[in-house]
Amino acid sequence: MIIFGAPFRYYQGYGIIKNVGEVLAPMGKRFLVVSDAFVFGLLGETVDKAFVAAGRSCVRGLFSGESSDREIGAMVTSSGPRTATLSWGWAAARPPIPRRLPASY
Repeated sequence: MIIFGAPFRYYQGYGIIKNVGEVLAPMGKRFLVVSDAFVFGLLGETVDKAFVAAGRSCVRGLFSGESSDREIGAMVTSSGPRTATLSWGWAAARPPIPRRLPASY
């Protein structure tokens, strides 16, 4: 059986990631947070603190490949047994590479 659950609201706004623990708290006690190293570098500490503030715990799952059965299996194996009651992932686009526009643009 596969069960999918999600907040019934879309949250957006400056600094909203600080509330992720509060938003997801009704869905479980332990969370597997999935992202890549780039995003964890930017927001990982903020997310960790948000879960603690909501009285929840989380473990990071470092995503390092294509979204596939193989990558999911590696994530489950690396996070350990019974790590989470819920998994949550997010991604952010990397900043664009600055390019000089042609003079005729």
